[in-house]
Amino acid sequence: MAVDPLKTIVIGEANCGKSWLISSFLGKDDLNSVGTTIGVEFHSRQIEIDGKSVAVQLWDTAGQDKFRAVVPQFYKRARAIALVYDVTRYESFRKIEAWFEEAQRYIEKYYTVMLIGNKMDLTEERQVPTEEGYNYAKTKGFFFMETSALQETNVEPAFMELVQQSYRQWKRMEVVSEKASDVITVEEQPVNKKRAHFWDTGGQERFDSVMPLYYRGANAVILAYDVTSHFSFVRIKEYWMQQARQYTGEDCVLMLVGTKIDLQKRREVTSVEAMEYAREYKCFLAETSALKNINVQSTFKKIVEETYKRKLDTEHKRTSEAIEAIRISSAPPVEETKSSCRC
Repeated sequence: MAVDPLKTIVIGEANCGKSWLISSFLGKDDLNSVGTTIGVEFHSRQIEIDGKSVAVQLWDTAGQDKFRAVVPQFYKRARAIALVYDVTRYESFRKIEAWFEEAQRYIEKYYTVMLIGNKMDLTEERQVPTEEGYNYAKTKGFFFMETSALQETNVEPAFMELVQQSYRQWKRMEVVSEKASDVITVEEQPVNKKRAHFWDTGGQERFDSVMPLYYRGANAVILAYDVTSHFSFVRIKEYWMQQARQYTGEDCVLMLVGTKIDLQKRREVTSVEAMEYAREYKCFLAETSALKNINVQSTFKKIVEETYKRKLDTEHKRTSEAIEAIRISSAPPVEETKSSCRC
């Protein structure tokens, strides 16, 4: 069964080998015949992901400044981004940040990014260490791979990983829209019903590189620990709280949630210890039992209420600042009073 086309944008500085990478992924034999991209070129390949036939649309964008004016319109509806740099030209790596910032201005909120260091076969000319590319990708939440389009090294794995992860992310979004978007009444007023999207992230460190993607745009973060496992509470303090604060804004609501309170005889984390930590980090605290449905609804309702309240406060503050700025800019200039002193 066919699904909607998966649009993938391939961007980066000129002469990084973007067209060669695409041609290699498409299975073209004569890579030497690949020329410079003029403006934007479109390619397509049918692949199978999780038993579904998916049309992958590859949009090859020119890296030259004179063609940049035609690029923004092609970002529309893109689901995946291949950010390409040349490992033999450090300047092309340095400009990756500018390319990503441009993409963010035009692409919808949810997308997947693969950072690709091309021309890895030119080892003697290398200027960008593999570790530097990997560390940059990790801080941004990108996937990362080095390739050689000329020798067809890692080209297929890089694009397949990108499109598979992008496809699965969008399928998860569909599940969120259909099943995990609950209407929660705030302040018991029908006019204030808000739709909350809840994202359940993997707790394993092997998912570290994609964590920033899940934090992006979050209005609230639930930091859950098991009251019967003191180690899980320590991990909140030493790891998860730092991640939440690093990747979210000042207005993000943080809720510390202790689970499995029905297992009182096995409790290792006391309520007092949790309260002291929550007070120190200025976050809300709740203890719950999903098994016995204790405090679950009230906890989620509290999160939505506080999120809604903070959004209103932020909007009110911005409005007040805008009004004040207009008032100051429109105020008549103050004339200097002439001294009447005749001394």
